[in-house]
Amino acid sequence: MRATRWGRKVAALAAAIVLAGTLLFWGYKHGLFGATPPPGITLTDLHSVGQLESLFDAGQGSPRLVLIMSPT
Repeated sequence: MRATRWGRKVAALAAAIVLAGTLLFWGYKHGLFGATPPPGITLTDLHSVGQLESLFDAGQGSPRLVLIMSPT
């Protein structure tokens, strides 16, 4: 029974390594790393919620993506 658990762990680790390698290869092949965005696309540092609200409302009618990065 102990060998079965060990085998499952090894198989899961191997699958994770293969998946990570595949994703990295695919990302480099399709230019996901270090790619420059199309003209007009910018990433903005926000300093207040009001600034976020005004930028969000200004983009009405177009797709918007809000990313929140937190150190904690």
